[in-house]
Amino acid sequence: MNTITMNRLSDRFIILAQTTSLLLALLFCSTTPYAALIDNGDGTITDTISRLQWQKTAMDLDHDNNPDLLDWENALAACKNLNLGGHGDWRLPNILELRSIVDYSRHNPAADPVFPMTSMTASFTHWSSTTAAMNKKNAWFFYLNNGAHASGSKHDSYYVRAVRDVQEKFPWIIFLPTITDMGHNTP
Repeated sequence: MNTITMNRLSDRFIILAQTTSLLLALLFCSTTPYAALIDNGDGTITDTISRLQWQKTAMDLDHDNNPDLLDWENALAACKNLNLGGHGDWRLPNILELRSIVDYSRHNPAADPVFPMTSMTASFTHWSSTTAAMNKKNAWFFYLNNGAHASGSKHDSYYVRAVRDVQEKFPWIIFLPTITDMGHNTP
């Protein structure tokens, strides 16, 4: 059974969504952030806004129900070799993608509650695939307890959460017309 979570979604959105396309366009431009996260029931979470699918829990290569700490190279390889939810096209998320699961209205963990966190994974860092520009021996990571990020040596060991691009279309997502389409009878 799929579960849909709408985060940071105001009542104002629901009211505006029932009116005109113009109001929807105005809402779309507002600063109210939200994300629709679906627990697919197969160890994955789909974000219908970013069109990314996430590994629900941190990487556990030895299947002992404890997430593993990996250096950056092994994190890249573990994601590339992951077969989860019937998909084999997983990768290590870049720093912006990893930031998309952070909810800055929360603390310890600062990730959306649809992502289960142990006391360990909530308190420690998660690798991104983004190499630091100032020092190519470093890569960026996120502290999921507070949403902070920093860069560190690629030889350090941190937690890993894989991501993949979603290819399927979600028929229930409303795509807004462009400004030039508004007011015209175009499909």
